[in-house]
Amino acid sequence: MLRTPFVEEWNQRREDLKREAERVRSELMTAVQQGRGQELVPFTGQSTGLIRALLPAGDIVRGIVAEAEDALKRTMHFYL
Repeated sequence: MLRTPFVEEWNQRREDLKREAERVRSELMTAVQQGRGQELVPFTGQSTGLIRALLPAGDIVRGIVAEAEDALKRTMHFYL
């Protein structure tokens, strides 16, 4: 996960975390319910294994557009 003030604080207070686990869990759950979970604990790495090349942003956008156009063409062909 990325470091945030929340992560840094609890990394420095690991022993306190054991004692305050319920409070911290509640704080995290509240943030998640409010759609702010990533502010406290932004997980990373789940998709990094999918990266095969470092490309310029323009190339990535062009690839996404081409894939979307192809998907639309296949969908339209199905309905026509």
